[in-house]
Amino acid sequence: MEHPLIPRDNSVSDLGRYGTWFICDRADLEAPIKVYNRPEDDAQFASDVAQFAAWHRGNIFPHLNGFRGFDCIRFEFCEGDPTDEEMTGPPA
Repeated sequence: MEHPLIPRDNSVSDLGRYGTWFICDRADLEAPIKVYNRPEDDAQFASDVAQFAAWHRGNIFPHLNGFRGFDCIRFEFCEGDPTDEEMTGPPA
């Protein structure tokens, strides 16, 4: 089945089971992934990271025309909560 392509410069966001928000300005994860509400428990954070990677691999990756790989991603830990626009993307 042919997958429609997602522009690499589209933003993506996902909420982990333990409340971690992962937001990136680029679908190909070339920009740093902003991390909000990181759990203090390392195991919970690891679980949320794994969930984000699986979500991206299953829902975004098949629609990209290029992806450098998960070994190239960078995290930026942010204080506070993400904005509504960060969570949903810019208005259409």
